[in-house]
Amino acid sequence: MISTRKTLLTHIKARADVFFHSTAYLVIVFAVAALGLTFNQEVVAIFVLLVLAVVSWLLVEDILPSFALVAVMGLIGLRIPREGLYHFVPLYYTPIFVVPAFIVKLFIQPFRFVKGRFFYPTLAVAIAVTLGGLFVISWDAYFAGATIFHTATLGVGMVIVYFIVERYLITRPSMGDDFARMMVAVGAVGAFMLAQSYVARFDALDDFTVGAHFQWRNNLSNMLLMSMPFAFYLALKSKYPGTLMVIGTLQYVALVFSFSRGGIVFGTIMFPLVVGTTWWFGRHLRLHLMAVLSLFAGYFLYVMNVWLEPVHELVDRLEIRIRQATDDFDYSRWRLMRYAWENFMAHPIFGTGLGMSTADHGYNPATMSMNWYHSTVAQVIGSTGIVGILAYGYQEWVRIKTMVARFTPFNAFVGLSFLGFASYSLVNVGYHAPFFVALFLTMFVVLDRVNQQGDNL
Repeated sequence: MISTRKTLLTHIKARADVFFHSTAYLVIVFAVAALGLTFNQEVVAIFVLLVLAVVSWLLVEDILPSFALVAVMGLIGLRIPREGLYHFVPLYYTPIFVVPAFIVKLFIQPFRFVKGRFFYPTLAVAIAVTLGGLFVISWDAYFAGATIFHTATLGVGMVIVYFIVERYLITRPSMGDDFARMMVAVGAVGAFMLAQSYVARFDALDDFTVGAHFQWRNNLSNMLLMSMPFAFYLALKSKYPGTLMVIGTLQYVALVFSFSRGGIVFGTIMFPLVVGTTWWFGRHLRLHLMAVLSLFAGYFLYVMNVWLEPVHELVDRLEIRIRQATDDFDYSRWRLMRYAWENFMAHPIFGTGLGMSTADHGYNPATMSMNWYHSTVAQVIGSTGIVGILAYGYQEWVRIKTMVARFTPFNAFVGLSFLGFASYSLVNVGYHAPFFVALFLTMFVVLDRVNQQGDNL
């Protein structure tokens, strides 16, 4: 009897492992997210995705399938209003089953410490963030709710995440492709979220205008810049390259329609680089690429000019929006960067810490948000000083060494994802958002494992 149960459990685990690494699983994740977004039930969608995560933790040793769940939950969570935490109340109860499930995982699939390539860079950044503002910031500011949350999650918390990722990412031949498929699913959810939000906002096409309608456009753009290259990477080896190219192109269109200045500028820089890289590696797909881009461009021009607004008018409005920031040196982001430099000059070793108020210089944070300088470079300089510059510089150096260790399509497209995210972070603080930092960390651990296998496309 015991032997039969053990055999059945082994069979269930094997089937679960196949399912959670399949395209069908990602289609279900997309469908749950799409339904939640369509019916304004983001909290319910997150709850369902958490249940999926618990099932995967208990039945599958590999934690990579959870990457798609975490990324999608983070995306759709952007739509939940943040003027008060009461919007998240139903999720307050999820730790009742989520935390015990993960603890059980640590026992049924025993945890052990694995010190890989990215341990020391992660530790260095954690130390820099934790010591930020040493001897400068007040106790009240350091232990304020938002400050201690970000300090803990970017510091000790990220080291814990690193050890979990290193231990429970299971190396397998399809690891790179599995990760790429998950990124495509995440990008598809992001593009859908923007499209659905436009549909919900405008009752008729006559009312439609592209504009800065959504507060979460910057975080969406950050995610899309990370995910966009992977659709083209998978097109190199897929039976349906055209479909994947369309999905990737839609993500660029979403970057433009987000009306985020950073999304527009860096998306327009990155898209030709992604297409060019696909052209280089995909000699057998060049006709597909030309056909998809030509048909897509023609259809886009037709829809814009006939149904929505003339393309030249959209371009003019985009240019005006970008110039609002670049030409006005009293614009809030310029003031914040100058303020970061002033704080660095006054406190060069440890900076002023994450809790230093920036309200008088043009940035008022939302609930549980930080007083950001609105630029990763400015944030590192102002908040963590020379210690932070050295730590983040060391981290980037190790990442770059990992990307150039081999010249393969996977390495190249990870490099493009890194370049898009890092470029956008010049005008945003993606490197200080725990959600993005954890995703980025996972991507580079995956890349390191794929490099070690030496079996890329």
